Amino acid sequence: MNGMKRADVVLMIFLLLLAGFFILRNVQGSQETAATIEIRQGNEEPVYVSLHEDQTIDLSRGEFVNIIRIEKGIVFMEEANCRDQLCVKKGHITHVGDSIVCLPHRIAVTILGEREGEIDVLSQ
Repeated sequence: MNGMKRADVVLMIFLLLLAGFFILRNVQGSQETAATIEIRQGNEEPVYVSLHEDQTIDLSRGEFVNIIRIEKGIVFMEEANCRDQLCVKKGHITHVGDSIVCLPHRIAVTILGEREGEIDVLSQ
């Protein structure tokens, strides 16, 4: 029992390759191509906007000012008049799942991927 058997070495190599495969698959999945952004404002229905089209979206209502900018696939809150300015300080977002949230104005902007209808989590 002073050394490992050949079957042990083969099993360890197989497990390392399997772990590497899952790590690589996870990294590639997180770099999924972004297609749209979802804009949620209060209790209203979400609005979906293409990420491939440069535009400025004004979500200002009454005394609340929020302006979102999409430029070359990058999304950022260009202007807001909330007190803490965390949504503006967030900077730009580019990856699927990234989001910008303005809690005082109840706005959430999230980048969605190209795959639709895929189940992320299943609960009972």
